[in-house]
Amino acid sequence: VLTVLGKVKRGKSTFCNAYLGRQNDLVAPVDKLPSSSVISKFIWSNQEQVTVNLRDGQTTVTDYHHIIDFVTEERNPENAKEVASVEIRGPFAGLEKDLILVDTPGAGSLHKHHDALLYGFLPEADAAIFLVTARMPIAEDELELLRALKTRDVKKIFFAMNQKDLVDDGKMTESELQEGIQQNIAMLAKANVNVDKIYRISAKRAMLGRLTDSGIPELLKDISEF
Repeated sequence: VLTVLGKVKRGKSTFCNAYLGRQNDLVAPVDKLPSSSVISKFIWSNQEQVTVNLRDGQTTVTDYHHIIDFVTEERNPENAKEVASVEIRGPFAGLEKDLILVDTPGAGSLHKHHDALLYGFLPEADAAIFLVTARMPIAEDELELLRALKTRDVKKIFFAMNQKDLVDDGKMTESELQEGIQQNIAMLAKANVNVDKIYRISAKRAMLGRLTDSGIPELLKDISEF
């Protein structure tokens, strides 16, 4: 179980789409507002199927086009539909058959039920991808999440700095990015988290089909070897 974690609007759902080899956001909806409001599990299968697990133990089977109705704050405000998790199966090009990729609500959301779902799921995670962004340093609620991870039996945390395309597109200088990386490493040290590597990625670029210059293949290779 590989869980994608981070603060709201770090690009977690975009990253999941890129990881799965998708070039649209049908299975992991992306929105300007904090979009993911429940736990989404992506599982390799020959057949496309979506199973919505409700808190009362009941399940609903639907299709890719209706995922958005259950997993987003816009279509399912305050989780009014009482969704525990959504399992999304399909022949995902980037997903190994014995790996479950998990998209989570962002930490530090205005919606308290997001944090409850997120922290409740942590014991299930074997490894995690922790996303930060180029422009925003790690915040205190993210450090709190990392401290919680350390108390669980999470065997490995991969750190990735999203939005490297800002440098490539001239919207941010390389020195500004390096300064951001060093600032994040210093913040992680406050949580007693030692980081040997921070991957520089562009989830957006990968989702647009530009995988080779997205930085994601290197991250996926290291995850696969782990």
